[in-house]
Amino acid sequence: MLVSPFRSEAQSVSPVKLDITDYYAPGVLALLLQHLAVTFGALSIVRERQTNTVELFRVSPISPGEVLIGKYASYMIFGGLLATLLTLLLIFVMQVPMLGNWTNYLLVLGLLLFTSLGFGFVISLASKTDSQAVQLAMLMLLASVFFSGFFMALYLLIPAVRIVSWMLPVTYGIQLLQQIMLRGQAPSLVLIGALLAMGLALFVVAWFMLSRLMARR
Repeated sequence: MLVSPFRSEAQSVSPVKLDITDYYAPGVLALLLQHLAVTFGALSIVRERQTNTVELFRVSPISPGEVLIGKYASYMIFGGLLATLLTLLLIFVMQVPMLGNWTNYLLVLGLLLFTSLGFGFVISLASKTDSQAVQLAMLMLLASVFFSGFFMALYLLIPAVRIVSWMLPVTYGIQLLQQIMLRGQAPSLVLIGALLAMGLALFVVAWFMLSRLMARR
């Protein structure tokens, strides 16, 4: 008692016992969905440019906004199917706990896919070739793995790197999914609003870039 008069005893605030697989499951889900959405978006428009499909868009009675909304809708449906399969795998096969509200869970996944697709479309419109789009998507994946809080807590990163972290959709996805799935809490409105604002900003940027691409010359 003289040498060590106090002792610490850590207790979990979660109502269920979590192991390391449960802890990393929301991060893996967010990372996979972001990478798939970014890759699909990055390869969509650049291929149409290479095959001269954009020329058909220029002479057809369709606006850039309609083209972009159609692409968002189709990839959101496809991403939703993948998210459903991954969720079933986590919950029923790997027995990852789901303590929160399913509506909040679906909202977070939808916003994550929406924002990630925005990044993908911007990459696709900025790229000239398939290989360039794939390289940019892979760079975003590497940044997401190391700077999103997947392996290392965000507070351990220097402030300059944390700016990069909060520019990645997966950072918000990991924080929100852990709140919902592992703690049973309502998602943070600040994080929800920031993710939505990022997605809308990327939609506007992609719309502007596509409008310039489809402009009649």
